[in-house]
Amino acid sequence: MTDDTLNLSSCPFCGGGETWIDGTKTRASLLEPDEVISVYVKHRCGGFERGAQSAFIQVRGRNRSDAIAAWNRRSVPFVPLAEVEKLTRERDEERAEVERLREALRDALDGLRYWVPQTSVGAVEKCRIVEKGIEALEAKP
Repeated sequence: MTDDTLNLSSCPFCGGGETWIDGTKTRASLLEPDEVISVYVKHRCGGFERGAQSAFIQVRGRNRSDAIAAWNRRSVPFVPLAEVEKLTRERDEERAEVERLREALRDALDGLRYWVPQTSVGAVEKCRIVEKGIEALEAKP
C-alpha cells in the first residue's frame, strides 16, 4: 500500500505538523466485518512550544481519495510569516516610490507652467499631457 499522505497539501495554518489518514470501520453486525464506512484526514498543527495547545483538524470523506480531495480542496498555500513581512515591506517601498514619482511629476508640471511661455502651443499641450498623467496616477490606489 502506498503512503497517501504524500498526496496531501500542507496545512494552511502551520505549513507542517503531523498528518495521517484514519478509516472508521463498521460494526460486524451492521455490514461486512471491518468494512470502512468513512475516512478521515487528521492533522495536528506543529510549531508550538512544548506543553502548549495545538490545533487539531480533521476532514471526512467516504473513502481515502474523497478524504484526500476534501483536505486538498480547502488547503491554501502556506506562506511563512517572514515571507509575508518581506512582501509587505516590498509593497510599502513600492508605494513610497510611486508617491515620490507623483511628487516629481507635480514639480515638473509646476516648472513647465512657470517657464514655458503660454504662446507656445506645443508646450501647453505637453503640460496638459503631464496633467492627465498625474490625474491617472492619483486615480489609482
